[in-house]
Amino acid sequence: MNINKNIRNQSNNSAINESASFAWFKARVTEDHSFDVDCASENCHSVTGVSSSLLSDCFSNFTSKILPDFRQKFMHDLSEALKTKSHLRTPVPVSCENHNVLHLDFKAAPVGYDKHCYYFCILTSDAAKTEHLPKNKQKLLDMLIHELRHPLTGILSSVDIMRHNRRTNSEDSEDYLKVIAESGEALLCMVDDILEYSQSISMYRENIETLVDLNHLFIAARNLVQTTIVKKQLRFEMRSHNPVPELIRTHPKRLTQIINNLLSNAVKYTNHGTICLEILGCEPIAEGYNLVFSVRDTGIGMSEATQQKIFEPFFRGDVGASGNPGGSGLGLYIVKELVDSLQGTITCRSQLGVGTEFLVQVVVHNP
Repeated sequence: MNINKNIRNQSNNSAINESASFAWFKARVTEDHSFDVDCASENCHSVTGVSSSLLSDCFSNFTSKILPDFRQKFMHDLSEALKTKSHLRTPVPVSCENHNVLHLDFKAAPVGYDKHCYYFCILTSDAAKTEHLPKNKQKLLDMLIHELRHPLTGILSSVDIMRHNRRTNSEDSEDYLKVIAESGEALLCMVDDILEYSQSISMYRENIETLVDLNHLFIAARNLVQTTIVKKQLRFEMRSHNPVPELIRTHPKRLTQIINNLLSNAVKYTNHGTICLEILGCEPIAEGYNLVFSVRDTGIGMSEATQQKIFEPFFRGDVGASGNPGGSGLGLYIVKELVDSLQGTITCRSQLGVGTEFLVQVVVHNP
């Protein structure tokens, strides 16, 4: 059988054209049940982000672009299909230029045998599902980078004065060193926020839910802040009013980040008293469960005006009252976006000098 001729005929009969929406390749099945690409359409790069030459060199040039949370499942499904010489159709999200995620429909079918089994594969681009980095997120990152200039200016200015003014007395030197130290701490907070915000963007692209042990997740969040709690001599309480399912299905990274951010804030702005993480309910609903929990502290609290703006990006509240570096003001904004992505809500109630409570409701699914 002339495999190449057979491929061309099938391609023509299926009216497959090399537009920006479709790409194809022919591949031989390897002994380890993967692909050795024989030939590919010239428009592969415009559809998949991988050129036909790279795809022909090594199939892993394509699979390495599949989002990590989907890659293992794709390789497993492909291997199973090749073992049984059966058809395969599966969605494949791949990363491409400009930090976008491109959703492809991957179809593979056995087309004939020579000494080896061959497959004909079609990759269809779903432009409607392509995830671009939202303009407002890009704007926030630009603003955050701009914010880095302030602490850097404080550090460099103080160093410059001390270097050029040899007669600076010890008291003045202490003031300049204090500026350097405070600016360095602020800079470190902003760098942490940049990394956290970058991670939150990648979490939106993570579209796969996994099984999660709720009790383990909440205990792990507590352990993360345990050292600081002990250092500040705070009391930590974790409660659950009602039994919770042993396992639920959700986006674990998003839920973990929500809890971690709220607990970190509570510890940061509490100098004495108690931090409480409380599971208030996990009631069955049509979609799965309505999970409700709260994080409560006896910290400095917030005014009504501050509470109205607390979820806005770059809002720092009263930094002076906290005695802590203000960071970039992105922490609670990130929390709010992650809660929204889980079909949830977050509210805040607080009183100056008494403490703060964040109440979170998110939808999780049956295992």
